[in-house]
Amino acid sequence: MNRLKFLLTIVTAFFITSAFSQQRTITGQILFEGTKAPVTGATITIKGSRKATTSTDDGKFSIAAPVGNVTLVVSYVGY
Repeated sequence: MNRLKFLLTIVTAFFITSAFSQQRTITGQILFEGTKAPVTGATITIKGSRKATTSTDDGKFSIAAPVGNVTLVVSYVGY
């Protein structure tokens, strides 16, 4: 009986861990529309969440997102 409880606990823990690890990485590059120059320091967020990142010197970014459809919001303040 104890062995069955132990096995059931291990299987349950495996399924819970799998459910919470359903993420993917979205990568991309932010460019100015007219010149196609990279946008350095743009903020990329996942709409409706607190997850955010910034673009690198070459405009590239990477952000962890849940599986499914998400909306990325890009903001940039230039001078």
